[in-house]
Amino acid sequence: DFARQQYERAESLIREQVIAQTEFDDAERLLRSSEARLREAAATLRSAEIQLGYTKIRAPIPGVVASVSTQVGETVAANF
Repeated sequence: DFARQQYERAESLIREQVIAQTEFDDAERLLRSSEARLREAAATLRSAEIQLGYTKIRAPIPGVVASVSTQVGETVAANF
């Protein structure tokens, strides 16, 4: 939001020739960089949500677990 506001302000000022082109370029670069970081964060979040889905173990039938022979961090698979 801040980067967008700075860019819009710089865009207005460059049209009025109040600021130098380099200042406008800096504001544009900040906006593009912020947008890229936002996209990267969204992708990281989506990846984490997918990984979280792999942490849930669901049984196809109701029952009670009598014993567990795995350790934290091990990958488990269905074995009927």
